[in-house]
Amino acid sequence: MILAHRPTLQEVTEVIPGEQSQLMMAFTSEVGYDNLGSLALFLLNGLYGAFAHSRLFRSVREEAGLAYVTGSSLDRSTGVLTAYAGLEAEAAAQAGALMSEQMQKLQEGDFSEAELNMTIQTVAGQLRMSNQEAEGRLDYQFSRFLKGHGDVEQMIEQLQSISRQEIITAAQTLKPHTVYLLADREVTRE
Repeated sequence: MILAHRPTLQEVTEVIPGEQSQLMMAFTSEVGYDNLGSLALFLLNGLYGAFAHSRLFRSVREEAGLAYVTGSSLDRSTGVLTAYAGLEAEAAAQAGALMSEQMQKLQEGDFSEAELNMTIQTVAGQLRMSNQEAEGRLDYQFSRFLKGHGDVEQMIEQLQSISRQEIITAAQTLKPHTVYLLADREVTRE
């Protein structure tokens, strides 16, 4: 079931004492498995936060030092892309702003051919390994059923044929839905 866009961003903060805080951001795309933009959105997720070379890891964790861990995942059955960061509660506002900024840059087409090629290579490697674990096999077979993909190599060819503009268009379908902070202590929002 595709999750629809929200007219306004929902922001939720919960405080539960613990070791670190967790920031989650959800973006809705209204793009599911059966949509032509699904594979382009899959690549966008790779550019944004799915891998160590992705924007979130490089900008939020490595360059700004705002998070212990960060990344993103795409649920292609609901069209929801989630970004996350494990961080100190005081860094949540700054990290959230940087995470949003990186998404906006991708929506504007601010990514290099080198970033895209690295993402395609990484996704191709994952697809080739997908037959080694149940969840990967299930995701691939479901996608194959809905989209009419052939074997893994044919799907990789489809991914390689996705244009830069198709990725930008897919990125532009994403709208902020919810920001959730599970704080390990009280913090003030700025």
